[in-house]
Amino acid sequence: MPGPSIAFFWVAACFVARHAGASKREPCHGPRIVAAPALAQRWRDAADGARVRLSGRANLDTCAELLLDPDGDNLHIQVWLADGRGTERELSDPLVVYETLNALLSLPPFVPDSEARALTTNGLEPTVGRPSAPLVRPHLELGLGGMGRVASSPLYGGVGLAAFAQLNLDRWLVGVAARWDADDALVTAAPPSGFNMQTLALGIDFGVRSSFRGSTLDVLIGPEVRIENQEAFGGETAPDGIGGGTSDVRLDASLRITTPRSSSVRFFSEGDVDVSPARTAKTRRLDPGLPTLPAWSAGLALGVAWSLP
Repeated sequence: MPGPSIAFFWVAACFVARHAGASKREPCHGPRIVAAPALAQRWRDAADGARVRLSGRANLDTCAELLLDPDGDNLHIQVWLADGRGTERELSDPLVVYETLNALLSLPPFVPDSEARALTTNGLEPTVGRPSAPLVRPHLELGLGGMGRVASSPLYGGVGLAAFAQLNLDRWLVGVAARWDADDALVTAAPPSGFNMQTLALGIDFGVRSSFRGSTLDVLIGPEVRIENQEAFGGETAPDGIGGGTSDVRLDASLRITTPRSSSVRFFSEGDVDVSPARTAKTRRLDPGLPTLPAWSAGLALGVAWSLP
């Protein structure tokens, strides 16, 4: 390694030469990578290899200048742009020279406000313009899980299955959902003999997604059709049996959390509430001997979700 005075004059000479010729480099044809004469052979070989690999890249900052200078056994890298901004890096392993230079010189996807371009990575602040927002490729997401549910009034409680399929359009969501209550039992009132109730709900969801701490939060709302069936005393086929089926249109809102965000297979938890506008205004029964049909319901589902390309 050269003495401090030689290194100082080498850097000073490069700095003066760079600024003296700045006005003559329009348009830029770089990036320009300069290795100090005292650079060890292992660093020089790594720099030459990186220069060859970078020569075929189309998204490099062509106005950037790099000075590769020894610092003991390490490599000291200084980067300058034409407007005088810069940054520094120090490396101890020749194997990471290409990755470092590529990161320092690569330009991100960019929406220019003028002909100026900005290097926005590795400590360099952007100039004019605005980086374009990253886009997420539209993809399908599926989910299946177990569900617990309550409804009223009177108060029902039940268990079943919940499933969904939705298209992810960046942060916007559109999809379908299905919920099946295998057994809805009365909780706060005495049921008729042999009472049985089952419910199937099918809905369309529209929503928006946000991310936090490695998870995603989906806020969804949409219309839902519920198909309900109630029976007692052996059902309609028995001599004294009663029962029947009906349908109802509701508005459903739900919150779904999935984690981990980066995996194609994730766990989800979902809470939802649906309300029947018609039954809120007027109660309904399928038969005088059967309990009132619920006007609202709420559920909690836990399960597994998959992302499909």
